[in-house]
Amino acid sequence: MIAARLPLRAMAVGLMMALAACATDTVVDLTAPSFINAPVYRMNVSEIRINDQYEPAFGGNNVEHQFPTSPARAVGIWANDRLQAAGTQGVMEVIIRDASVLETRGEKFDRYDAALAVDLKLYDGIHPMALAEANSRVTMSRSIKNTASITRREDMFAQMTRDLMKNLDASLDANIRQYFGKHIVGVVNR
Repeated sequence: MIAARLPLRAMAVGLMMALAACATDTVVDLTAPSFINAPVYRMNVSEIRINDQYEPAFGGNNVEHQFPTSPARAVGIWANDRLQAAGTQGVMEVIIRDASVLETRGEKFDRYDAALAVDLKLYDGIHPMALAEANSRVTMSRSIKNTASITRREDMFAQMTRDLMKNLDASLDANIRQYFGKHIVGVVNR
């Protein structure tokens, strides 16, 4: 009788685990940078558009595709967390010009040089010229022993992305306040 209950119990536990997995439809990437605690700029546009113009060179020295969250994807997260369309027309464009990470192999250490270049442009939907624009560029370098494990390297890559984005956020935040002030309809502090 106990032996008969065991398969039923195992099936019940398996069913509950399967149902619990179905209930969660959002996967949270804990390595990705987040700006959900930073103020949100409500812009006088009807759309925030991300224009990723950076074309990664897969292979060679470019390794940004190996990052848990690539720098380009992190810029998209930033735009989603920090900018909100609150107008009836116009576009604020977030243009990613550079989101590269170059690897240089050494005898004892490998070096990673990252660069992020982002332009912000605001169009009113009437005139072809941007009414406001600014650009920011941040760079960073890190080294790690070339014998480091994949996990250790991925941890460093994730931290590099968070640090790059922290610096880019500070630069873009100052640019928004300086150059886009009259196009901000509100700031939401969370």
